[in-house]
Amino acid sequence: MPTTQPGTPDPAFGTLGEAVLAKIVEEHPELIVRHHINGLTTDQDGNVLFSASFYADAGYIYGLGRLNAKGNLDKKFGNNGLVFDRFLPGLPAGGSGLTVQHDGKILMLGWTWPTPNDAWAALAIARFNSQGDLDTGFAENGVRVLTTHLDDELIEASPTVHEQPDGHILITANYLKRGNTELTTGTLFRLRPDGVLDSSFNSDGRLDFKLTDPTAPTAINACISQGSDHKIVIAGHARRPSGLNTALFARFSHDGTLDASFGNFQTPGLHYVEDEAINNHASLYDLTERSDNSLVGAGQVAGIKTKGLLRAITPNGAAHQLFNNGKPLVSQFESSRDNGWQCIMSTRAGQLVTASTGGGIYIAQFKADGALNLA
Repeated sequence: MPTTQPGTPDPAFGTLGEAVLAKIVEEHPELIVRHHINGLTTDQDGNVLFSASFYADAGYIYGLGRLNAKGNLDKKFGNNGLVFDRFLPGLPAGGSGLTVQHDGKILMLGWTWPTPNDAWAALAIARFNSQGDLDTGFAENGVRVLTTHLDDELIEASPTVHEQPDGHILITANYLKRGNTELTTGTLFRLRPDGVLDSSFNSDGRLDFKLTDPTAPTAINACISQGSDHKIVIAGHARRPSGLNTALFARFSHDGTLDASFGNFQTPGLHYVEDEAINNHASLYDLTERSDNSLVGAGQVAGIKTKGLLRAITPNGAAHQLFNNGKPLVSQFESSRDNGWQCIMSTRAGQLVTASTGGGIYIAQFKADGALNLA
C-alpha cells in the first residue's frame, strides 16, 4: 500500500516512485539507451534535470532532459523534453555532471573526442538556458573542451561541477596514466563566469592536486565554495606512505594555493580522515556544508564489503566534536551488502541524507549528531 512515511517511494512519481531511463525516453525511438543516468539535479522550480549518453545512427551523443512532477519528459523543454547533440560537430560525446546556476542556466559536463584523430575522451562543459537552448555567449559557442595531458586518460564518471557565489565555475575530474590505472591525479579547474579558464587560479585555471610525492595517487571527487572570500574545499583521497588511500579534505585560497589555516597543525591545508576503524583504502566522494558552516564528507572504506564513511569537520578543518563524538562514522547495515556512500545532502532541518550505489543501494538519513534517524 502507498505510504507517506518519510523515505518511502513517492507513488505520484514515475512507476511507484521510480523513473527508468529507457521508459523516460521511449518517445524518442531514434535514441538507443546504452548507459544509465550520469547527472542529476533540480532546477529553481523543483523540476528534475538529468544527463546521459545515448547512441544514435551517427554514434554517441549527449542527452539533457527535464522531467515534470510525474516523472515524464517535460515537453516544454528542448525537443519534447530532451536536448541531444555533440560538443564538437561530428565527434562522439556523452553527458555527465550537472548543476543549475543562480540565474537558472544549466551547466552540463561530459566527454568528447577532441579531434577526429584522437579517440581519447576529453572533458567538456556546455551551458544551456532554462529551456534547453545552448548559450552561445558562454566559452566557444556554448562549449569549453578542457585539455587532457599527454599520456593521461579521463575517468569518465569522475567529473563534478559547482558554481561559486561570484559566478566562477569549479570543475573536478580524475585522470589516470594510460597503461597504469593505479596512478591517478585529481584535477581542479576554475572558469570565469564567461567560460574562459581563470588565469588568476594557479596561473592557468588548472590545478593538478599532488602531495610531496608526485607519484602518489590522488583523487578529487567533490568540491564546494566556502565563505565570502570564495575559498575552495575539496574531498577525495591521497595515497600515504602506508600504501593506503586515505580519505581527506583540503582547502585552497582563491588563487589556488593550499590554505595553511585549514586542517591539522601537522598537515596544514589538509584534514586526513584517520581512525582505528579505517583499516583499508578509504575515500570521500561527496561533501556538504551545514547551516553552522561545518562540513560533512561522505565516502567509503574498502574491504570484502565496502562500508559507509561519514566525517564532520568544523569550518576550518578540525574534527567536529558534536558529530559521532568527534570520530569518523563507519557504517555497515548488512554484512552481505556494500554501502559505501556516493552522495550526501543536508536538509533544512539539519539532517544528513546519504545514498549508495553498487551491490547494495541504500538511502539513509542521519541526525545532526550522526545518529540514524529511525523515523
